[in-house]
Amino acid sequence: MTNEAWWVEFIKDRHIRDNNITERCSNLLLSQLVNMPSYGGMKYPFQFVVHEILALENKGEKTQIKKAAAFKRDELAGFWKKHFYVPSYHLGENARLALGLDKKDTSKFASLISCASKAMGYTALLSDVEKQVFAKELSEQCMKQVLERRKHAENTGDYLVFVPHNGKNYCLCIAKHSQDSFVRDCIEKCMPQFPFLREPLGK
Repeated sequence: MTNEAWWVEFIKDRHIRDNNITERCSNLLLSQLVNMPSYGGMKYPFQFVVHEILALENKGEKTQIKKAAAFKRDELAGFWKKHFYVPSYHLGENARLALGLDKKDTSKFASLISCASKAMGYTALLSDVEKQVFAKELSEQCMKQVLERRKHAENTGDYLVFVPHNGKNYCLCIAKHSQDSFVRDCIEKCMPQFPFLREPLGK
């Protein structure tokens, strides 16, 4: 047994732990899970994808990520996406969205600075100690915004791509946003394992 094959069996037997689910996970997806980056030394990064796979089956803990949704773009019509969230990797992206840093006309971050400043009672130039205290207060204000996204299941991440078929979900691959061509290529590679994919792909 190769090293990758050992890890595939480890994921199936020790983490998914349901043959009815693993038989609906593509070989390509399982290979992707084995080869996920360590995200700064994380031992089992695939666990966060497995969490969402199980959530689709109403198993495991309740997910705090965006709900599954169908792709709207024509190239992937008929296929669905479910976000998965790796804390050490996707936190920055969710902070950017929570604080509106990608919007030129937002004043959200400026309001947080003002809020933190007023909370500390600062109105003039700060000493070094006060700067440290202010930075701590500002970071806490920012984290509150990020946690609000999580509370309302608005956290984003990368995609787990799946397709419903005969009342069951078939998980095909993982991908980043705006990788439609890559996703379609992955789905085509899954056709020998799941021949019914020819229909939604128009093959």
